[in-house]
Amino acid sequence: IGRGVTSIGDSAFQNCDNLQRVIFLNGAPDLTSIEYRAFSSCTSLTSFDFPDSLAYIGENAFAYSGLTVANIPDSVSEIGQMAFRDCYNLSSVTIGCGLSSVPTAAFYQCFNLEYVYIPGNVKTIEMAAFACCPKISTIIMEEGVEEIGASAFTTLSDAYITDKGYNYALKTLDIPDSVISIMDKAFYGCVALEELSLGNGITNINPETFYDCNSLRGLSWGNNVQYIDDRAFANCRSLTQLVLPDTLEGIGQEAFYGGENIQAINFNDGLRVIGDGAFSGCRSITDVDLPDSVTSLGARAFCDCSMLSHIEFSTRMTAIGESAFQN
Repeated sequence: IGRGVTSIGDSAFQNCDNLQRVIFLNGAPDLTSIEYRAFSSCTSLTSFDFPDSLAYIGENAFAYSGLTVANIPDSVSEIGQMAFRDCYNLSSVTIGCGLSSVPTAAFYQCFNLEYVYIPGNVKTIEMAAFACCPKISTIIMEEGVEEIGASAFTTLSDAYITDKGYNYALKTLDIPDSVISIMDKAFYGCVALEELSLGNGITNINPETFYDCNSLRGLSWGNNVQYIDDRAFANCRSLTQLVLPDTLEGIGQEAFYGGENIQAINFNDGLRVIGDGAFSGCRSITDVDLPDSVTSLGARAFCDCSMLSHIEFSTRMTAIGESAFQN
């Protein structure tokens, strides 16, 4: 493809199963866009040298292709949804500095993807951008990223949670201070995750964000977490010591449900509400010492905590929910 070509149109090379290489003469200085499904299902296309003039990669442009590496040049300012979905051989993704967002399902079901680099100019990682990528072992997220969308690194919804939807490779995760929002289920099912460091921008940990991260042992909160939402850390079975952040005001329903190896919880002064079933099934807890700031204890809050032998209540407690300490 040579000089003068400005766009590769919709479905231009779709289903060209034997296409192995695309050569751009003189760097294709005029090419600015690769449109919808242009190279979709080109299963033999293992590499692609994106020209530096390229500004736009369309929806499904390389879906189901044989690409092994995707290095997005800095010139690209927009990528369509699902642009690289189901690239089963893709192992490495480097996002360029021209993008402000990684779109919905852009790299969905790239089953062999291991390495992801996201620069700080990217503000939003949209819903399911890297969902069902079970081999991601390295996520480098630079300062500047602000929002991690729902199911960004896990699955689209409960209906899609399968063995391929869980991540068995990611062991450490550092969230930069610039991130102010991590949406529901963003890291649901990262079952190998052992160490998590949350940045200082996070004030709310949304529902099921780290659900089923059952290897999680080390947890650093950042300085501004105010609320841990429903089932945010449910089934995190490897947590043993839980030191809640000083800024925490509320714990949602079943937030730590099933944390069967949690032995001790350090509740912070300032915590006001512990939701229904917040620590239910945490059967290794022996002592609960609630600070005077706690005014409400939800139903089943410590249900099935069978080793619990000592409870010290807040002097300001106004409500203890039903079955709060059952079993």
